[in-house]
Amino acid sequence: PLWCPTGQTEAMTDYALLADVVTVSSEVLPECSARNVLHDDDRKLWLSEPGLPQDITLRMPSGMSKPICVVGLYCWHTFHTNPRHVAILSSADGKHFVMRMGMECELTDQVQLFQLEGPIPFADTYIKVLFRSTFGGERTYLN
Repeated sequence: PLWCPTGQTEAMTDYALLADVVTVSSEVLPECSARNVLHDDDRKLWLSEPGLPQDITLRMPSGMSKPICVVGLYCWHTFHTNPRHVAILSSADGKHFVMRMGMECELTDQVQLFQLEGPIPFADTYIKVLFRSTFGGERTYLN
């Protein structure tokens, strides 16, 4: 996931690099860690173990000056393991999450941007990306 406060592509990488992965449902190999989704190197990816849903929870730094209102997802190939149905949830404490948006992704090798229905509150520094389904694969991945 790439987090963009302004909707401008050039702002996404900087925002994503501020986040930390705090939990992940599964990782199939150490070199396919969920932390890889926060890098801009296309060759680095997160690959889950089989079974859906899967999720990654990120912690954004407190005191951000702009709200998060756009979410971007990127898969470098059109595989059947690409995410299809994804939900964005947020939380102030990392335990009690509120659904912010559900979205349906396209099967593409391009960055997909999704405008949230409303900005994520500044107090909600935990953001969970929930991968509900794929395009037929038993696991999912993300660059």
